[in-house]
Amino acid sequence: MAKPRRNPLGSIFNRRIKRHGRTITVYDVRKRVWDANAGKYRDRTKRCYSYAEAQVELANMSADIERPVANVRLADLVDYFRAEYVKPAVISSGQKISGYRQSLSTVKRYLAEISEFFGNPPLASITYEDCRRFREHLATTPTKNGTLPAASTYHKKLSILSKMLNIAVRLGWIDHSPMTRGPGLIKGSAERKRNRMLTYDEEERLVAACVPHYAEIAYSRRHKNTGKPEQLIKRYWVDRSILLPFIYCSLDAAMRRGEIYDLRWWQVDFTNRVIYLTKEAAAATKTGAEGILPLTDRLAFHLLEIRNIRNSRNIGPNDLVLGRV
Repeated sequence: MAKPRRNPLGSIFNRRIKRHGRTITVYDVRKRVWDANAGKYRDRTKRCYSYAEAQVELANMSADIERPVANVRLADLVDYFRAEYVKPAVISSGQKISGYRQSLSTVKRYLAEISEFFGNPPLASITYEDCRRFREHLATTPTKNGTLPAASTYHKKLSILSKMLNIAVRLGWIDHSPMTRGPGLIKGSAERKRNRMLTYDEEERLVAACVPHYAEIAYSRRHKNTGKPEQLIKRYWVDRSILLPFIYCSLDAAMRRGEIYDLRWWQVDFTNRVIYLTKEAAAATKTGAEGILPLTDRLAFHLLEIRNIRNSRNIGPNDLVLGRV
């Protein structure tokens, strides 16, 4: 580390770091501030990416420190976040601009859990240890099924808390987010990796279970004359073929559940063998991305069969192809 440039307002340290695979020079602006609550000095640091930016930040830091922090409580932040950020997602060119794609009632439930745990303290009094205890509380509280929650579950709640605290910093309600004062509380490595792809063997067994067939089940009973137990086999007819179009949409076109349920006839092009996931159809999906999906032979066969059966109903282009089962 280079020797700091002395300045009565504070100090500027320059250091070399790696960013996006390249080594660059950054400038850390540092000033010691008396913390009356803790009874000791604390370092306030801001990272800049040019020396000119660091000089401006150093000149403004004293004024920012002397400016009194707003006496805002957690309930005020929760109300502001609910009013300004908890809204349906706004999608533009396949990109989410604002809001949430997930259920808004779920986000509001997360906010209620945060308020219940922390109460309504002043924002400036929330510490890193409070956030750590909240993480520990989330990780050790059993779900309604009696099992401990997955890391991805309580990470969603921590991310809401982190986002709110960062908003409070931008609004000038607090100087810094307490979640940045220690080791990261959201650890992606703790989340269980999911593999959503079926093997060829699993796919064959799944399709075979839906093709109409006779199944056998073994059961035992006592003979009505001798009273001795005897093993019997019962055969019964199984027809789950109604599920095949849903399965082929998932396997062949990689469509999500909502995309399958909302699929309309105007999106299916039997001539060019494609399914159009256009802007209107993509708006309700998880990623909000439009595109063209493949229409395989087996999927086209089942969709044509459905259309031929429904021809007597005079189906229109905006009618659902599959709907819900």
